[in-house]
Amino acid sequence: MFKVGINDGLREFEVPGGASLLASLADKGIWLPSICGGSTSCGECACLARGKFAEASSVERALLGADRFARGMRLACSVSVASDIELWIPDEVLALRRRSVRVASIRRLARDTREIALEATDAPFAFRPGQYLRVFIPPHGGLAEGFQRAYSFASPPGGTSASIIVRRTPGGLASVWLHDALAVGDALDIVGPFGAFSLPVGSSRVVCVAGGTGLAPFFPILDAMEVSGELARRGLDLVFGAKERVDLFGLSELEGLEKRVSNFRFLPVLQEPDEAWRGETGLVTDVLEKLLTEAGDAAKGWKAAICGSPGMVKACERLLARHGISGEAVRRDSFA
Repeated sequence: MFKVGINDGLREFEVPGGASLLASLADKGIWLPSICGGSTSCGECACLARGKFAEASSVERALLGADRFARGMRLACSVSVASDIELWIPDEVLALRRRSVRVASIRRLARDTREIALEATDAPFAFRPGQYLRVFIPPHGGLAEGFQRAYSFASPPGGTSASIIVRRTPGGLASVWLHDALAVGDALDIVGPFGAFSLPVGSSRVVCVAGGTGLAPFFPILDAMEVSGELARRGLDLVFGAKERVDLFGLSELEGLEKRVSNFRFLPVLQEPDEAWRGETGLVTDVLEKLLTEAGDAAKGWKAAICGSPGMVKACERLLARHGISGEAVRRDSFA
């Protein structure tokens, strides 16, 4: 057994050796941010750590970045407990607790996409637009253990209701269960909120790109911007990519917002359009390139936010950088 100390003696406990630090902390009810569930692909579970650890892999170093690694940060999913450890974890993360909520409704949004509305049974939901929660998926279909998956909040914060958007992925252990087994009235365990996805601050125009269910966090973000007047002041273009027309969702809400706020432009784009489609076609990068080219030098002062698959996010980042938008001017949220 090894000792784990947190925040200079705030908490201390013992854990067995050999397990990942992320799993060991979860066993003690300490939930670090994680989108990938411990597969070392998201880089969210970074924490300042002191102890005897195996050398960091090239993947862990790349996810942390040189600055964070030099400060002594490690990814908890990549660190095996093999010595006494000292950690420094933000108070708001330490305060998170696993809780049970009720499934209030399930609504079909597109061909393989559902909105799951959740109702809190203990305390109101408290989160910021752009944050996500983790859903506990129970053992099923021969699985010996449950696991977790991350989903962005797709509704405005405040009150006892919140929603997530889930696309059914063939063979996806979480999405198939959430689509096929979950029913209205069921209890669902969650933990959160996590994350800090948001729009870059400032007064500059913003261009946003969403792929598939990457559209989810933009609903509460846009709602807050409309209410505060920021959307009208700054201006925003939202490019939403899908494969076919039957994969699109949220059109009525976003087209309604476009009518209410003249400085907001919604651009759905299809990879495989039908003959009746009159919108944008191709990849989201094609539409993004057109927007940036039309703006010319003015685009260099823009900000950007991207949410979608890792490949889409990286492709958009490269394109934005070629037009002078990079670094802190770009916020990103990628998921597998």
